[in-house]
This record gives sequence, C-alpha cells and structure tokens, in this order.
Amino acid sequence: MPGVVLQPLSLAELLDRMFSVYRKNFLLFFGIMLLPSLLAMAAGILMALVQAPMIGPRPASPAVNAAFIGGAFGGFLVAMIAYWIVYAVALGASTFAVGDVYLGRTATIAASYRRIRGRIGRLLWLMLLVAVRVFGIFLLIGVGFALLIPAMTVGRGSAMGVVIGLTMLVLFPVSFGATIWLILRYSICIPSLVLEDVRAGQAIRRSVQLMKGNYLRCFLLLLLTLIITYVSLMIFQGPFYIAMILMARHGQVAIWLLSLSSVFGGLGQALSAPLIMIGLVLLYYDIRVRKEAFDLQLMMSLVDQAGVQPARGAVAAAPSA
Repeated sequence: MPGVVLQPLSLAELLDRMFSVYRKNFLLFFGIMLLPSLLAMAAGILMALVQAPMIGPRPASPAVNAAFIGGAFGGFLVAMIAYWIVYAVALGASTFAVGDVYLGRTATIAASYRRIRGRIGRLLWLMLLVAVRVFGIFLLIGVGFALLIPAMTVGRGSAMGVVIGLTMLVLFPVSFGATIWLILRYSICIPSLVLEDVRAGQAIRRSVQLMKGNYLRCFLLLLLTLIITYVSLMIFQGPFYIAMILMARHGQVAIWLLSLSSVFGGLGQALSAPLIMIGLVLLYYDIRVRKEAFDLQLMMSLVDQAGVQPARGAVAAAPSA
C-alpha cells in the first residue's frame, strides 16, 4: 500500500486533511453512516403514519387518539434505543475506516462493520458513561430547580426569591460551560477505545490524558463540523418545514410531506455525520504523533514486520493502529 506522511498538523492543515479524506472516500463514509440514517428515516415515516388519524380531515375519536399516542410513544422509545445502538456501531465502523484510509490500508463498508463486532458492547457502555457525565450536570440542575420552585413561589418578591433566582441564573451558564469542557475532554474516547482495543474506562482516561493542551483546536473543529451539520439539515429539510408551515395555515399538513421531510433529513445526516468522526480520528492521530511519537512507532512496526527500513517520514500500512 502507498505510504502516508505522519507529522504534526496545524488546525488549517487538520481541517484540510479532514475534507480531503472525506472527499476522496465519499462513498465509503456515506455508506457507513447511511445505516443509522435509514433507521431514522423509517422512524420518521412511521411517526407520520401514526399521526395520520389525528391530523386527517376526519380526526379519530379521543379513545382512538389515546391509543395512537400511547403506541407512538412506545414506538418512539424503541426507535430511539435502536437508533442509539446502530449509530454507535456506525461511529465505531467509521473510526476503523478513517484509520485504515489515513494509514494507507484498504477500507470497505463491510470490513469496517465486521471489525467493530467485538467492541460493540464496550462502545455502547462508553457512550452511556460519557452521556451521563456530560449531561448529568444539567439533569441535577433541573431536579434542583424543580425542587426550588415552591420556595421561589413562596418567596416571590422576598430576599429568598431573589437569591434563588440569581443562583439559577448563574448555575445555567456555568453548567453550560462545564458541559462544553467535558465534551472536549472526552472527544477522542471513541477512537481510543476502537483503535487501541481498550475498555470504556481506559478509553475515557486516555482521552482526558491526550486532550490536555488541545482543547482549543478540538473546540474549533467541533464547532465547524456542527455548523456544517446544521447547514446541511437546513438545506435538506428547510424547504419541507416551510411547506408545512404554509400548509398548516390553510389546512392540515400532508402525511407525504412529513415523510419526505424525514427521508431528506436522513440523507442530510448521512452526508454530514462522517465529518465529525473523521475530524476527531485525525485529531487523535495528530495528538499521538505530537505526544507519543506515533509516527516512529509505526516505522518501527514496519521494520519489525518486513525487515526493511522505510524512507524517513514515510509510514506504510502497519499491522495495528
């Protein structure tokens, strides 16, 4: 396989390589992320069909509506769990695909999904741990706010009500900042788990260790990919939202319009979602090159495997990432 030059990258070089990897391997990454997007499309179409008896020209009776609402809620929970599992698997497969492409190996959709099979359980556990750590603070503040509502009502206009209100106004921006900080700390835990084949707890510690001194680059990378994601969704779903608003003013929203919105939204997600994972995996490799001389490790791996001395600065395909 052709070699690849591993060297420390500036933010501009990292972004350029991210777009280059995606552009040259578009079908690979689009195909990997299409699986969870198809599930999201199907869930959206089913939800539109469930809503049909309630928003049609002849709405069903309250009893029928209640049954539909209960079924829709249960189906939504099942769909969310299924989507979370499939999306996590797709993220793991994308990580393998980025690693293979970046290190000069052959990557395919099927091979990427096969390689993640032995890590699915750990990957799901990792994402659950990270979600609890990152968003748990908002849950605690929400519970505290709910408990303080009676005190705020009783103490309205009093010093206690003012203190509680100011406290909540301070806590929410602080918690938002803490959430951003935690996201940055854990941002490369998936590449750590998948590419190093470690446990969830070890992957979290690896991410915390590697991310020290790299928060700004990671923040700007995630911000750019987030903007691209939302712009993509607006392009694919915006026209349908506008059409639904116009139709709602003159009558009921057509079910086919809701279904098309779900389909095009899923396509937009499949197109934009790979960028985030590509960027984070490239950042993971770049940090390891900077902190752990990962390029030299791959050189030595090649020497041990083939018994030849590679050209200086060139790294060919290695047996492991």
